[in-house]
Amino acid sequence: MRTSEFDSSDEEDIGEVEATPFQISCCYGGLGRSGLIAACLLLQLSVSMTPSSALEILRELRGGGAIQTVKQYNFLHEFREKFEAYQETKERLSERSVSR
Repeated sequence: MRTSEFDSSDEEDIGEVEATPFQISCCYGGLGRSGLIAACLLLQLSVSMTPSSALEILRELRGGGAIQTVKQYNFLHEFREKFEAYQETKERLSERSVSR
């Protein structure tokens, strides 16, 4: 999923992920693209998680090849920024909602 494609319909998916104890994500090697998805998931599930700590966790569990390219690394940081902006917008909108 591209960060620009994240919208409110994805909240249902997040709820399912949070309710399910195990998740599987894989690509051919199981490190680059799968690692990127896993790192983004960690960032979504923990407000205090930083891209660097998510990457560190993945590399401890999967080895040094997790997140293989500069593009993937940059995407992870961009994802965090856009997800935070999304959360802030969501909070502002819920505060402004007034029932009639």
